[in-house]
Amino acid sequence: KRLHDKEWPFFQKLIEKKIRKLNKPSLYSRVFKRVKKKKELSNGIYIFLYHSIIDENKFDDWELAYKKVATSKKNFESHLEFLNTNNFHPLNLSKTPDLLKRKDISKKYFVITFDDAYTNVYKNTYKILKKYDTFPTIFVNPGFCREKVYYRVLLSCIYNRKKVNKLREIFKRQFSQNYWSECDETFFNQIKKNYFLYETEKVIEKFYSDEIEKKIKMKVHYNLEDLRFLITKGWEIGNHTWSHIQLNFLKNIDVKSQVKLAENFFQKNNIKTIPWLSYPNGRSNCVNNYIKEYLENLDYYGIFAGGGINRLYSKTEWLRIPVGNESKEDFSNKVFKNSEATSQILENFPSSFN
Repeated sequence: KRLHDKEWPFFQKLIEKKIRKLNKPSLYSRVFKRVKKKKELSNGIYIFLYHSIIDENKFDDWELAYKKVATSKKNFESHLEFLNTNNFHPLNLSKTPDLLKRKDISKKYFVITFDDAYTNVYKNTYKILKKYDTFPTIFVNPGFCREKVYYRVLLSCIYNRKKVNKLREIFKRQFSQNYWSECDETFFNQIKKNYFLYETEKVIEKFYSDEIEKKIKMKVHYNLEDLRFLITKGWEIGNHTWSHIQLNFLKNIDVKSQVKLAENFFQKNNIKTIPWLSYPNGRSNCVNNYIKEYLENLDYYGIFAGGGINRLYSKTEWLRIPVGNESKEDFSNKVFKNSEATSQILENFPSSFN
């Protein structure tokens, strides 16, 4: 069958499975590392996903607490150095569909994106991005533009304040149908994995307010004034849903609401955006067919965060490589693995999918 006849998002699922295989400490993986330098990176559009960018010499408390998705300024610069050295060409996200519609993949292109609109992104990247003539896209949750903070950041701050035991007891009482680990790291991951729609946020926000500060003072996400400034610097603004709810938990009307509320907010406040939606959490199991059907009826593109290189045109299944705090060498390995995984899969499928 053609890719678009299979269960969506079929290609993203295959990519995630293939990359998991390449990441295993198996003979296959070890052989791949040895031959990596002899292999050529395939042409195509490499879209990279970052979140928080930290200056390790100057940072706020929340930045240090929420290191799980952070990249150091030093490592971020080394990533762009690698791309430049390996003849990658910078590209704006808004320009990518036209290239693939024309099947113009005679070069290696790269796109930089940031999710969640963290306030440390511009100040810690603008000189680096300017050096490489790169204009990124930042995906924004408007629900966080007005003092509200993503619950995972609040959770990290709770951990940093050594108050996790008290929070765990609340989870045990309020969500008693689940087992909650006594291991702090496992408990942290369980809160995301065993998510309770809307209720998880309410519990964490109330706990933070009761135990740490009644009114949140830290500035974690960009506000409207910040977004307008970024636009003047050539940055593109994309939709990341209203409040970062994982879409597979939602019914059709709620999926539409998450996208439309964000879109209406941007329009009302004269924030120019590009018609792109970054799926919250971004893996193949974080979406449902409601969002696919909705985007297909709009002039919108949907983008994942589970790896892969873009070499085929799609509307709802664009691929991104998630990046953490990898060293230059580890970043290089990640790029090669994603290139190899994509090439192996595309050998078995035709040249277009939806």
